[in-house]
Amino acid sequence: MNGFLRSYLPFVKDEGCVALCFFDINNSVKLTACLCTKEESERSLSYYVNGNEGTAVFFHSILKSNGQSVCFFRFFEIELSLDEVKNGVKISFEKDMKIYTFSAFPIDSSACSFYQFENSIMYLNATSLFILPQSRELLKERKMAKKRAKKYLFKNDRSNFIKAEIMRIANALTKPFFKKDIWLIFDRRDVAGDNGQAFFEYVVNNTPKNVKPCFVISRSSTDYKKMKRLGKTLSPRTFKYKLYYTHAKFIIGSQMEYDIVNPILARDYLKDILSEQRIVFLQHGIIKDDLSPTYNRYTKPMDIFITSTADEYSSIVGSAAYGYRENIVKLTGLARYDKLKSNSEKIIFIAPSWRRYCLKDTDSCEPVDNIKETGFFKLYNSLLHSERLINTASAQGYRLCYFPHFMLRKCTDFFGKLDPVFINGQEFSYTDVFEKGDMLITDYSSIQFDFAYLKKPVLYCQADRDEFFGAHTYIPGYFSYEKNGFGEVTYGVDELISLLCEYMEKGCVLKDKYLKRINDTFKYTDKNNCKRILDEVLLLNGKS
Repeated sequence: MNGFLRSYLPFVKDEGCVALCFFDINNSVKLTACLCTKEESERSLSYYVNGNEGTAVFFHSILKSNGQSVCFFRFFEIELSLDEVKNGVKISFEKDMKIYTFSAFPIDSSACSFYQFENSIMYLNATSLFILPQSRELLKERKMAKKRAKKYLFKNDRSNFIKAEIMRIANALTKPFFKKDIWLIFDRRDVAGDNGQAFFEYVVNNTPKNVKPCFVISRSSTDYKKMKRLGKTLSPRTFKYKLYYTHAKFIIGSQMEYDIVNPILARDYLKDILSEQRIVFLQHGIIKDDLSPTYNRYTKPMDIFITSTADEYSSIVGSAAYGYRENIVKLTGLARYDKLKSNSEKIIFIAPSWRRYCLKDTDSCEPVDNIKETGFFKLYNSLLHSERLINTASAQGYRLCYFPHFMLRKCTDFFGKLDPVFINGQEFSYTDVFEKGDMLITDYSSIQFDFAYLKKPVLYCQADRDEFFGAHTYIPGYFSYEKNGFGEVTYGVDELISLLCEYMEKGCVLKDKYLKRINDTFKYTDKNNCKRILDEVLLLNGKS
């Protein structure tokens, strides 16, 4: 949403403007748009379809600030019948309000682009959206308008225009060599091992006809050679990747990192050749909090949104804040769960989630100067240096491993030297953690679901709950740790240590109470999640 805000601030005047987000075609055409204003108070909005007035019904609103200005985005829908679209429509707004487009919309008024669908042509001018029956004359007129727009862009935005034209020409010249559908599959830019890798391996071994799967990961990553042995591998931020991107049919990832999902800065000038791309969000974990400010259709439009539990599915589908409906949200299970296995080695992993307030910024992940004064540091410093915990682990034959979120790993040195009972967390991947761990100590991390899926005990430490939800990016959602969690919830380090020592003395056995919760949580445990995801992708692609 921040990019959306930066883009729209220059032209959002007091009277506002309208931004077109996306449109859906089924038994009718639904146009989703938002009123962008700097007004805090609610206001109405009139729109006109072929001159007939209607009033926008706002179903969701977002307030965003970049530190200098504030914008209010109020979302609404305009529904058109297929007969209306077939006969042609003109949509405009009160006071000839200016119309702009968001990145998910297939056309861009600044480039005078147009979009052809179902014998119709859609295009924009400054204040109106037109959907007209396709004809030779109209198509010729729009192509002439596009040529005029190119001359304007070459003069006024030459750098981005030239970059876009280079990619356009490269796309046209190489099209004969891309005879198969390109599927770009990925996890993080520099790390594999998540749902992207699991799904990629499955697709490589069960490749659909006329599909070319490619895994995207930085050449400098330690996982690059491993992924290259599995199949076609591309490095982001390279011209080759950008070229494959222009030919890609599907963008499939467990993360939505910007330079992978949108690697071409001049993407808006290429909407005509990118409009058929489909985005599949495999997810990194199971959503338990309200992540709608980050994963909503208005700012991160997706064509398939994978979920794993009935409660997670229900919390997203139909939610105005998320903006996704049943045709997009799919209950399949996470791809990596197919590969989960247990080979416990008497290791207890201590894996806290990250804290925004512990970092100077989220790019460098450098700790704040006063890191030792934070509640997070004081809590885990007491835990990691607890003599009772260390002595009990040694006596019972357990090893301990501090395994923080990757964004907190630069904070680890501040804890000083740990007792030899602790082993180096950097030697383990997440897969190792799930497989080799006997028990998980966490606070709010979604990896609790992976441990629960393997029916291993989990213990929560939430001594800083108020601070976490008050100064972090998370908003509490449907998941109650006390009612839905897979282990006891503790609110102080002494309570946590006592319970952990008790678990070790009894062999880290999962209690019946939490086993029942686990069995009630997961929809699928049949190791066919990748197959279900592939089936959904093929269904979207019209190949099932």
